[in-house]
Amino acid sequence: MKLRLYWIKFKTYLEVAASRFVYNFNKFVPNVKAKRNIKYVEKGNKYNKLDVFYPVNTGKEKLPVVVYFHGGGWAAYSKTCYATLCKKIAAMGYVVFNCNYSLAPKHKMPKIIADAKEAILFANKNASKFGGDGNKICLGGDSAGAHIASFVSALATSGNFDGWLSKEEADKFCKIVKANMLFYGAFDLNSILFSDFHDIVAYMGGLVNLKDKTVSETLKSYSPVHLITPSFPPSLVASGEIDKLHESQSKVFADVLDENKVHCEKVFFEQNEFRAMHAYMVIDGLKTTETTFNCVEAFLSEVFDK
Repeated sequence: MKLRLYWIKFKTYLEVAASRFVYNFNKFVPNVKAKRNIKYVEKGNKYNKLDVFYPVNTGKEKLPVVVYFHGGGWAAYSKTCYATLCKKIAAMGYVVFNCNYSLAPKHKMPKIIADAKEAILFANKNASKFGGDGNKICLGGDSAGAHIASFVSALATSGNFDGWLSKEEADKFCKIVKANMLFYGAFDLNSILFSDFHDIVAYMGGLVNLKDKTVSETLKSYSPVHLITPSFPPSLVASGEIDKLHESQSKVFADVLDENKVHCEKVFFEQNEFRAMHAYMVIDGLKTTETTFNCVEAFLSEVFDK
């Protein structure tokens, strides 16, 4: 299983390199500045770096913050592919922290979530350097990144954070995390195994031993869908029916948010919309991408009362 995942990681590296000739992952966006490769853990590993994108000439008022985690099955890709996406959110009037985190199979879920926690705390502490308000944060991500963002929020707000967060950290996140922005995420790590998503078994095998007798309980404990309470932050959930994760993940997650009376803005595209395939948000200029950006802008404006 590990060899298969390492092959996938190598293949995705080549795919990203080749994609640069077709897609510009780092487009110029007017009036947006960047500070890149900032260490968010002083003595961390090579993954513990982030980029900050922020508007120029913001005036005296501090801007809300978005902390974004990239997708890639917890094992591949990096913040590099998400520069354009994060710049466009910054241009809406937000300070965006675009984060790397330790990758599977070398690193497992506890380390990945520990990195996410440190990135959020770093943003909270340092947002003011870029004109941001570290007490007004939206967590965001796509695919595995959406899982990471929603899982941190769910841990903090459910009270079931033992072993993941300290009580002080959980209380802090409950105060500063005001929203979640979740694109075609993974929210139930048991049902995702039966989704027919390409190479999903290999990705999951990078996180856990799938042959372990307690693997089902482990995956359940990693699944934010089982930790939702009415205290979960308002969320935007975007996905396309053509995505093989849609039915078992985004749709189910949105239904659970509704059941708990959590404000949930749904951006769901019908089956015949092929431009809503998995990872569509990294391809700038698609109709679905622009529609989602418009919904993101409206959602964040409502959450932060802009």
